Amino acid sequence: MAELMEALIISKDTTTTFPSFPQRVHLLWGENDRFFNLEFAKDLRVKLGEMTGLDSIENGGHLVHLEKPLVYNKILNKFLASVH
Repeated sequence: MAELMEALIISKDTTTTFPSFPQRVHLLWGENDRFFNLEFAKDLRVKLGEMTGLDSIENGGHLVHLEKPLVYNKILNKFLASVH
């Protein structure tokens, strides 16, 4: 996780490479996130590779897990069930 956070730091260095994860990664994003917009999430999904999925939550912001807990948990449970 530390490698991912370091790769996300905005810099002028265009040679930054994103870590490769052997496991599936799923991003849950609020469509109205004012800190990291949905386009950022889509770009991040592409940079993290084929093993990465993305779901956006309508009317959710940066703290989507607190703002829309039922929707968030439903999507999270669906992803976790698909892992096994």
